[in-house]
Amino acid sequence: MEWIGEIPAHWEIQKIKHVATLVSEKSTPETDAIKISPENVESETGKVLDFYSSYDAVGVKFQVGDVLFNKIRVYLNKVVFAKYDGYSLGEMIVIRPTLQCISKYLFYLMLSNRFIEYCDSISYGAKMPRTAVDDILNAKIPIPLDQEKLQIADFLDRKTEQIDELIAAEQRKIELLKEYRQSLISEAVTGKIDVRNEV
Repeated sequence: MEWIGEIPAHWEIQKIKHVATLVSEKSTPETDAIKISPENVESETGKVLDFYSSYDAVGVKFQVGDVLFNKIRVYLNKVVFAKYDGYSLGEMIVIRPTLQCISKYLFYLMLSNRFIEYCDSISYGAKMPRTAVDDILNAKIPIPLDQEKLQIADFLDRKTEQIDELIAAEQRKIELLKEYRQSLISEAVTGKIDVRNEV
């Protein structure tokens, strides 16, 4: 494949539009509805940082299993797998897989650096480059057997969760070190610790 290279011989190659549809009908979100816009999504992880965007506009209603893909400045890599119903606002398009077994696999594929780099390479515009929706839907992707799709998604769920736990643990260590650093500065500049023999 053009942007992937070789794939397993028994996999198929299909366009995204042959395994998913674009949801484009817009409506006004209910007051308490989940509303997601690109600025609420963490790059490269698919984590939603705020489920209630302050973006005041009509949105596209999404449902569990949909994939939300940010088509402007795609290099920021903002892709969401919907585990809930809600509204997508701004430049995030809603892609609905035709089969449940492909949902999570499609999410991980669209989150991959290779797919993002491919979409970025066909983007247009200088200051705010964007990828045309038709180009995204016409992108050719590898399609494993149904069982393999599920196995790949389960494998990535487990591994990414483990990595996230390691990152969280390291973040806690970093925060403790920052606190210790600030405490050390405060103690030294106020004479709480004697540093005369430390120099």
